[in-house]
Amino acid sequence: MPYNQIINLMLALVIIVGAPVKPFSEDDAAFQLDIYQTLGMAGLVFVAWCVIVHIVTRQTAQRYHPFALMERLQWAALLFLGINLYLLELKACLSQFDWIQRVTSIGDMAGLLLYMLYTVSLWYITVRNMQPAETLQTPVSFVATRLRMLLPALLPYMILTILEAVLQMLPVPGIQAFLSTTTASLVFLIAFLGMAVTLIPWFIQYSWGCIPLNETYLKNVIETILQRFRIRFSKILIWPQPDDRNCTAAVVGIISKFRYLLITPCLLKYLSTAELEAVIAHEIAHIRYRHMLWYVIFMLGYSLILYNLSDPLIAWIFSHKDLAKTAFWLDSEHPKMSSILMVLPFMLFIVGYFRFFMGYFMRNFEREADSAVFEIHGAPWHLINALEKIGILAGNIRNQPSWHHYSIAERTQFLQDVALSSDTLDQFKKKLKFYKMLLLVTLGLLALSPRLMPVGIWQENTKVNLTEIYLEKLLHKEQERPEIYIMVSQIFLERGHKEKALELLEKALQFNPEQPDALNNWAWITTTETDATPASLKKALQYAQKATQLKPIAPFFDTLAECYCRLGQGREARAYAQKALDLATQTEKTYYERRLQEMDECREISSVPLR
Repeated sequence: MPYNQIINLMLALVIIVGAPVKPFSEDDAAFQLDIYQTLGMAGLVFVAWCVIVHIVTRQTAQRYHPFALMERLQWAALLFLGINLYLLELKACLSQFDWIQRVTSIGDMAGLLLYMLYTVSLWYITVRNMQPAETLQTPVSFVATRLRMLLPALLPYMILTILEAVLQMLPVPGIQAFLSTTTASLVFLIAFLGMAVTLIPWFIQYSWGCIPLNETYLKNVIETILQRFRIRFSKILIWPQPDDRNCTAAVVGIISKFRYLLITPCLLKYLSTAELEAVIAHEIAHIRYRHMLWYVIFMLGYSLILYNLSDPLIAWIFSHKDLAKTAFWLDSEHPKMSSILMVLPFMLFIVGYFRFFMGYFMRNFEREADSAVFEIHGAPWHLINALEKIGILAGNIRNQPSWHHYSIAERTQFLQDVALSSDTLDQFKKKLKFYKMLLLVTLGLLALSPRLMPVGIWQENTKVNLTEIYLEKLLHKEQERPEIYIMVSQIFLERGHKEKALELLEKALQFNPEQPDALNNWAWITTTETDATPASLKKALQYAQKATQLKPIAPFFDTLAECYCRLGQGREARAYAQKALDLATQTEKTYYERRLQEMDECREISSVPLR
């Protein structure tokens, strides 16, 4: 399984999904190019990519192995993908078509096809520039082999994307809103995991061109080991390889009905029966120690962190006004940079989580599986011999490390240490068990963490900060109109920030002291929403009187009546409540009749003297 390619694919999907679906601005949309000019520019970028790959692979072939160079260049493909989607805004350009705009997943599929175009061109050019002795395949057959290897990893995404597209096209009310909910994301995640444990293993046997193992003697040897450890496979398959130096075996699938044991012809050709038994014991150990299940747990952990912590993290960032202002400034002044910076943390998280965090467990799972040789042979020498042969056949890679495997030298040294002292294996297993338990505890805490965090406070502060920043942006554009302050003050009042609402209304009155809505709202909030002092009530009364003079409408007379009521002047309160009722529309009558009754009770309220 090309692990690096899968991580590269995951990063590409983040870039594709995070790409803008609308131009950043009308003035800067794709350098003011129309859709066909944008596609033409994308074509030039692709040509530049092909030229660069050709030059690099030709010039550096003497210093680097072409396949190692290809692994490095695949990361550069992500850069060119980003240029197309973020600088040229290709996905946003395609959304100009109405049918793509209605079905957003089509734009994602187009982005995936673009990524595959860059990847396939990299494979083709690299192999084309290789020396004939370095590969037994033509460029076309190499590309076909790599595509067949990668297709099982693409299959779930393609199926779910097509399903989403179909759902978006259905004329069902509310379907669009549902697809954007957390529940929909959870349903798609469950569907993805279901395909990962059933459909993908079943599909691999066909995509990778596997055939059943028919050699009776070897099949009996393998089945004897399976019976000893009570492990079942749906099939034991030969995994054809274009290069007979590729010696490996693999287990795919968790459920026995959809579980397959894959063996390359190289192992059958060059290993002795005892060495083959050691390799099979290693593969079976992956099942016995439930390593495949742990990989599912890692995927769940990845999804848990992504969906469970991303919203609280964003809320925490925007709850700090300085950070929120920086993000808002980037989004308005440098939207392309802002869009890239929004995607970058997710990309770094994927690399860190899978290559380093999960990679640590993968290396140690391989080491744990190696130890199974002691159960079948009592000594490690047959497995050591098998590993040494594999290293020689693969091109003397004995000391070559990997992020998901220890080097062959490290693996054989560990086996020798265990042979000399069984305590080495006991200590290793205790340590690995501790880290497994620590992982489960950590994931449990992550699942509960949103409930332990003050997310509600962060979200409320975020709303306040964004409202204030929006207001400041309007002021920066010289839109200093009292109406803006009044509108925003109402937002703050609805969210319980009364002091901030009063402050904004006072700013509105600084621009226009004759603004009746600002006068009335300040008076109403002061008398009804705060613990008013006699001085503030006096000021509220003055504002309410002025508001009714400027704009004699029912709500303003109602505010004036409330001010008199709070001051204990019941007769005036009732008079202005009656005035409000007289001016009320038919639909407002019920409310103002009730308010008139309330003003009748104001005579029983003790008077607050004016000063």
